[in-house]
Amino acid sequence: MVLRRFPLIMILVGVANRGSLVEADAAYTHSETELVGLTEEACNNFPLISAYHQRPRINELFDEAAEHVRQARLRQRQVARKLNAWAKWIHPSFTGVYMIFGAPHVFAGVLPLGVFLTTIKAVSEISQDFISLYGYLTQFSIAADAMVEMTTYLNLATNLKAQKALNRFRRRLVDEFAAEQGKEVQLAGANIFDSLPIKVNDVGFAYFGCLDRPVLKDIGFTIPQGKLVAVVGPHSSGKATLLRLLAHIAFPTEGEIFIPTHLRLLHVPRQPYLLGMSAFENLTFGTNNPTHKSPERVLKILKMLSMENEDFLQDLRENITEQSSSDASVSSDEDGEAMCSLGKSFAAEEKESESALQNWISTLSDSEEVSINLARAFIYNPEVLVLHRCLSHFTAHTSKEILKIIKRHVDERGILLPPESRHRRRPRTCFFVPEDVDGASYADIILQVCPGKNPGDPSSLYSVRADQLTKDFVPSPL
Repeated sequence: MVLRRFPLIMILVGVANRGSLVEADAAYTHSETELVGLTEEACNNFPLISAYHQRPRINELFDEAAEHVRQARLRQRQVARKLNAWAKWIHPSFTGVYMIFGAPHVFAGVLPLGVFLTTIKAVSEISQDFISLYGYLTQFSIAADAMVEMTTYLNLATNLKAQKALNRFRRRLVDEFAAEQGKEVQLAGANIFDSLPIKVNDVGFAYFGCLDRPVLKDIGFTIPQGKLVAVVGPHSSGKATLLRLLAHIAFPTEGEIFIPTHLRLLHVPRQPYLLGMSAFENLTFGTNNPTHKSPERVLKILKMLSMENEDFLQDLRENITEQSSSDASVSSDEDGEAMCSLGKSFAAEEKESESALQNWISTLSDSEEVSINLARAFIYNPEVLVLHRCLSHFTAHTSKEILKIIKRHVDERGILLPPESRHRRRPRTCFFVPEDVDGASYADIILQVCPGKNPGDPSSLYSVRADQLTKDFVPSPL
């Protein structure tokens, strides 16, 4: 009888605390979902995040989301401990009540003393063993899963050593150039660092596991800053690989690539990337200069790219209005309380950004997504811009207009920036892959990637003129 009542009381305690337990579990699940969503978005858009040097910002968002998970998990554990405490109190309370009401039956001879004591002992041991076992199993399962995931993550391969070696090499060459030619350049009235060329010395590249079959071999060239460079070649000749090497996304297996360390390098892949943010935040992602990210400049660049999607433009105008209102409210507050009121939790930001994204993302065509990515690059205004097949989504007429914009970006050292400060801005260099010979003719320098004579042979590189190119980007005989 006693053993039947004990589980019943445990169930009643669980039902009484069900509300707080459900709430804690729901909060933990929600925060965990937000963290997984952020991680997935960061992984899917890592090339964009890395290219715009926004890994610290994503890390901050991740830390904030992880903190929400930790707080929710703490609350969940507190509720669990509360239930365990109730369970522990039920045992002595129920035992005491049983002893009070059962003792008279023992004295009356109705209940044998052995049965009475055995029942108390059984209830005590069962409850204690069950509670201890449940606690150990919970802790073990949590620790084991976390340990397996963390061990797997910590043993993933990284490019840290390659990045470190590359940065040291670039820094060393800059110091050597400054020591050797610094005085001559300064006497000529030029900026010493603007005269540093971009160099590729005897570069070769082979994919991991195929080191005996290199894709590129003995690639070398020197290009002054401030040039528009077209990289041409037949299909599968290694153009994309060369651009990835120039953008430091991949690293050569032999040779060296030198791009001065002070130059911001941006790689824009063929596949467009859109973040779970508003339209304005997507366009100004990674841009901190107020002049570069001014609403007027953003709208003019979109107009130059013939961006006419009304849903996107409407969302953008609303973003700009909200941004202006927020800036005004912050500037009018003297004690900083407005800044605190403007701060939003990550969950709220994520919810709003998803809603904002859904308002216009579904209406974009492929070419409009590419236009947004190009506009983002022009707004960011890097010193070295690497564009891989950015014209493949457009018509011939639109491609020519975009090439004019790219050319203007190089010639004016940034699009729609004050002309009086042009001489103070660093030269802009752009590498791009044209779609036809006419597109290549816009370039100051044309680099021809030629595949090997036999299948599996590495590609080589030559500098050519536009009149030497044929329709398939094969140099005509001299």
